[in-house]
Amino acid sequence: MCLMRCSLLLFLYFCSRRNSSIMRKITSVAAMVVLAMLLLSCAKTERNYYPDGHVQSIIQYRFGKEHGKTQYYYDTPNTLEIEVQMRRGKRNGELFRYFENGALDAHAYYVNDSLDGVETLYTANGEKTKETTYSHGHREGPFRAYHLNGDLSIEGNYKNDLYEGKWSYYDERGVLVGEADFKDGTGEMVSYDARGLRSLLTRYVRNEKDGKEEYYDQNGRVIREITYKQGRIVSQWEDTTRTR
Repeated sequence: MCLMRCSLLLFLYFCSRRNSSIMRKITSVAAMVVLAMLLLSCAKTERNYYPDGHVQSIIQYRFGKEHGKTQYYYDTPNTLEIEVQMRRGKRNGELFRYFENGALDAHAYYVNDSLDGVETLYTANGEKTKETTYSHGHREGPFRAYHLNGDLSIEGNYKNDLYEGKWSYYDERGVLVGEADFKDGTGEMVSYDARGLRSLLTRYVRNEKDGKEEYYDQNGRVIREITYKQGRIVSQWEDTTRTR
């Protein structure tokens, strides 16, 4: 209804430009004033409340769709849970999500309701845990995960949601404990023990464990195998003859 009224006022405004000079000025000003009033009347802020009376959400609308800053609150009074920028009913811009203690849980960017940019996740104590790059809703580009001490845990890249290129894995001391190389989510990951010797070989197909996962002893001998198919275990084997 608001859109129809605004369209009508615009029509009247342009029609007025065909009248005499004085009437054109009067009609134009009047039309623009009414148009501005209608635009304001088409925008509203809706507040919803929990049964005990404190705010549950604050939502801004324009022409019947969410537009502007939208906020959602925990049932704990005045405790913000989510704040997001909306445009024409879709998430467009920054999103902030908070833990109930007020600490930042997640920070992300959206374009037309799809993640686009870097999404950063945190613990309730404020430690950064993950940074994932998105493009049009898909994981695309650098990925990093972190230990609770802030040091890098995993570093790699995605291409269209699939593991791509070199991936590296570190322990809390910063020591390399694993490496992988992928193409379209398919490749092998090698894990190392405390002495830097290969201890595990895992095969992936399109981000899922697929094929034999092999465990090695300090002499490089396979002592255990787990066979996967699309991420599910289909068989297991262990060398029971080795000295325990």
